[in-house]
Amino acid sequence: MKKYRNWIALFSQTGSEIVELSSAVKKKPDFVITTANLEQLNSTVKGVSYFKVSKEEAKTLDILEDLDFNIDKTLITLNGWLRIVPANKCDMYNIYNGSTKHQTNHKTGVHQMC
Repeated sequence: MKKYRNWIALFSQTGSEIVELSSAVKKKPDFVITTANLEQLNSTVKGVSYFKVSKEEAKTLDILEDLDFNIDKTLITLNGWLRIVPANKCDMYNIYNGSTKHQTNHKTGVHQMC
């Protein structure tokens, strides 16, 4: 896997998979995008830039276009993200499944989705 400078993590529920992945790679995400209630975030996810999106906004993931980051140097992980990623976003971004439950890479559990 190539090296990325930035990490954007997406999740829909508690963020526990981000915590596990973050512990494995010893890095917190730069941005977290979620549909979850922000008061329910796991404490390890706190302290990073986060964006709550509505279920409608989650369908398009247009928020990615509003964030300031270099697309080629940014890894986007789906950590319990319970939404379908639009095809146009798969074409534009480096999107990987960050689920620790389906570990393809035994160190990080990350494998490419799109």
